[in-house]
Amino acid sequence: MYFVDWEYASMGNKYFDLALFVCATDLSVENETELLLQYKDVNLYEYLNEKLVAYFFICTWAIAKNEIPINIKYFLTKLEDFYNLVVYLNNLNKKQIKQVLFLDLDGTTLNTHINGRSSSTQKVRDFLGHLINLNTLYVPSTGRGLNWETKLIVDELGSKIIF
Repeated sequence: MYFVDWEYASMGNKYFDLALFVCATDLSVENETELLLQYKDVNLYEYLNEKLVAYFFICTWAIAKNEIPINIKYFLTKLEDFYNLVVYLNNLNKKQIKQVLFLDLDGTTLNTHINGRSSSTQKVRDFLGHLINLNTLYVPSTGRGLNWETKLIVDELGSKIIF
């Protein structure tokens, strides 16, 4: 089976593509499971994070329109329900999540440039360090995934960051 998303055809995060497809088409749990089983080595945790982002994306996209083209109450309810599920699952892991933060760290949002060089590394490190103290679930809200610099910082902080 092949899944090609022509609306979002890119070299982006495969889990975001799958999650957006599942959320936008409102697949049943059974159909969603069947779809995911077609892929080898699915990282379920990363997929679930991207599914949360997908619901968030659908809601913000709809709200930005002059006329809301979807049943926004339905998708806001789905977003809230899925948000509660993600927080519940993380709390089962003894992470005691107090809030969820959608954060675009793809290299464009937090980067500042001084004389042509990026000075964001320390700012990202400080910001993520601050999140650790707040028991915040960090969800990267980009379909492209983390940039190399942010990935190094996340790897460096390791298990201290709540994902």
